[in-house]
Amino acid sequence: MAEKKFLRLETPTHPMDKRRVLVIDDEESFCSFASWALEKTGRYKVASATRPLQGIALAKTLRPDLILLDIKMPQMDGAHVAERLLEDPQTKSIPIAFVTGLVTNAETKHQQMEVAGRTFIAKPVTKDELLQAVGRLLA
Repeated sequence: MAEKKFLRLETPTHPMDKRRVLVIDDEESFCSFASWALEKTGRYKVASATRPLQGIALAKTLRPDLILLDIKMPQMDGAHVAERLLEDPQTKSIPIAFVTGLVTNAETKHQQMEVAGRTFIAKPVTKDELLQAVGRLLA
C-alpha cells in the first residue's frame, strides 16, 4: 500500500516544487510522524521505508533531496546503509541526516551534532524540531 505513494514523487523542475525527503526507519510510527509533519507544511513530499534494503532501493529510484536515516535497525544499521548509499554513484551526493535515540535533544541543541559530516537529529523529536532541522539541511 505504501509503495503506491512512492510512485507519485517527481523530480522538481522549479524552486516552488516540493522538496523530496526519504525516511528510512524501522519504526512505522516515526515514518508516519515525519511524513505528516513535513507534508503538512506543503513544502515537502515524503516517502518512507521501514526496511534498510527497501530504503536503499528507494533512494536509487526516487533520488530524494534528503534522507532521514535511523541508526538502529534490525536487519542493517544506519551506518551500513549510509555506507552503501555513499558507495553508489546514483546516491552518493544525497545528504543524509541520522535520526537516533542514541543522542539526546540536549546534546544536539548545545552543539552542532555531526559525525563524519553527517547531522544527527535526536529522538524523540518534536514537529518543530524536525521542521527546523530539515529546513536547515535543505537550505
